[in-house]
This record gives sequence, C-alpha cells and structure tokens, in this order.
Amino acid sequence: MRTVAQFRPPLSLAKTRLRDWIGKFAWQDHFWTVAALLSASMVLISGLADRRRHKRVNIEDVGFVPWPTITVLSVLGTVLAAALAIKGL
Repeated sequence: MRTVAQFRPPLSLAKTRLRDWIGKFAWQDHFWTVAALLSASMVLISGLADRRRHKRVNIEDVGFVPWPTITVLSVLGTVLAAALAIKGL
C-alpha cells in the first residue's frame, strides 16, 4: 500500500515550479505594466512633494530635491512603459 508522502512531488520540484511560474509571470509578461505603475506612483509622490514645496511657510526653506524634474522624468517613464506594456513587449 502506498502512503500519501509517495504521491507528493519532491520539495525541490515544487520550488522549481514556483520559481518558473514567478519568473514567467513577473518578468516576461508584466514587466512593463509593473514599471508603468511604479513610475506613475512616483509621479504622484513627486507632484505632492512639489505642491508641498510651493506652499511652504518659510520662504528661505527651499530644500535640495528638484521635484519638477523628477515629475517630468517620471511622466516620461510612465508614458514609455505604458506604451510598451500595451504593445506587449
């Protein structure tokens, strides 16, 4: 009589299958979609930070981060990544 343990695949085979599935899912099919979403979140964060910088109380407290440049580059990255995600590369 066979036990339940004999019907289970080895643990290393299960790990290999999971690693293959994650690799195919995340990096081949949805890479540009994830990149577009991350870049869009950076647009949101930098836009809010720039708005906060413009509404500061102390005019001398400027800061050192170039938020408008980061916003523009993030918008460019979002558009490029979304175009590649739609095209299916």
